[in-house]
Amino acid sequence: MTFDSEEKLNKFQKIITAEIKARKQLFGKEMVQNFDMYNQMHKDKPLKAIFMVIDNFDVVKEISMDFEDFITKTTRDGFGLGIYTIITATRSNAVRFSILNNFKNKVVQYLFDEGDVMGLLGRSKYKLNDEVKGRALIKHKYISLMQVYAPVKFEDDVEFITNLKSTIQNVADKYTGEKLIGIPVLPDIFTTKDFANYKYESTNENLIGLSLDNVESVSADLSDSPYLVVGPSKSGKTNFLEILMSQNNEKAYVFDSDSMALYKYREKFDYINNDEEIQTFIEELTDEIEDRKDKLEDALNSGEYGNPKEFYKSLPSISIYIDDVDQFIQKVQNIPNIVKILEQSASAGIHIIAGVNSAKLKGFDEVSKFFKNSTSGAVLGQMGALSMFPINMRDIPTFGYAILCNNGELRKIKLPKFIES
Repeated sequence: MTFDSEEKLNKFQKIITAEIKARKQLFGKEMVQNFDMYNQMHKDKPLKAIFMVIDNFDVVKEISMDFEDFITKTTRDGFGLGIYTIITATRSNAVRFSILNNFKNKVVQYLFDEGDVMGLLGRSKYKLNDEVKGRALIKHKYISLMQVYAPVKFEDDVEFITNLKSTIQNVADKYTGEKLIGIPVLPDIFTTKDFANYKYESTNENLIGLSLDNVESVSADLSDSPYLVVGPSKSGKTNFLEILMSQNNEKAYVFDSDSMALYKYREKFDYINNDEEIQTFIEELTDEIEDRKDKLEDALNSGEYGNPKEFYKSLPSISIYIDDVDQFIQKVQNIPNIVKILEQSASAGIHIIAGVNSAKLKGFDEVSKFFKNSTSGAVLGQMGALSMFPINMRDIPTFGYAILCNNGELRKIKLPKFIES
């Protein structure tokens, strides 16, 4: 990784910090003093040594004080835990003294200022010059003169890089152990076509984005309805709906907004556009609810399922997609018993997924209350006056991200841009 890979550096710090904590707890439990003693006592399952190599430490000061503090703690605590650090620097004062003091072994090559050599190793009878490449001083019990060898033969810099890459590849080809997986980072560009490139965190159904830590495909939990997608205008609510709709090959109803962004799904799903179609929708929905209730009673009596939620999950999926919940409310609020029908639909395992403009949904009618009482959904930006999900202002996601909410549990994900297959 490079120093400008901020996401990777942050994840690396978390990994090493967690590893140090875990090893300290393990050594305390086993009552051992250090890494070598632990491995001698557990030859059947030894710990692996970890090496952290930092080239050109001079740049570290430009990153952050937190990163320098991390290096200080790692070099201080890591040695006895089997976590070793190797650094290079062009001058002695590039490394903070508290860090430099944690290194027992130092190798010094030619430096312009001889005072730097003395400051690092102490007085020596040997003098370095820039005529002999690779000549260095090393201090163990006393200072010795040494010659650093080149890993490959070369005549110029280009040949050195070429031959070095070839040598590294040969070593990698001969390695038969477990292949290492790099620290995962989020892609700069992410579309729905890229889901195939990532592991599924749990299931491949209702994929909605990538987790920030493991960078794995995350699914939306639609089991609790209504599922609200909340955000201001142009925050990606319709994009969110389309990601889910594109994966659905079962029965669904679509209530589009005035923009008709979901009109393309009129052939795939039941597209509700006028009063007659709304009436048909209500009749079909009512029949489906009654049918599910009858099947539930038989299933529970047979002892095949432990609870209604488990049973409804086994039934073919039925979804209701609403692009703008305020416009939906205007269309259905005068229908007799509409709130009861919606509540029974949610209880019967029918998924209701609705986009909510955070500047709207200000009504106090029963239908509005039905949606405002939601405990599951996704937040794509500022929530305005809405307060159905417990999110702090500092945690509000930026464009391209979302916070998934499920009964008080929150997690941030990266959203893809929907692209038709």
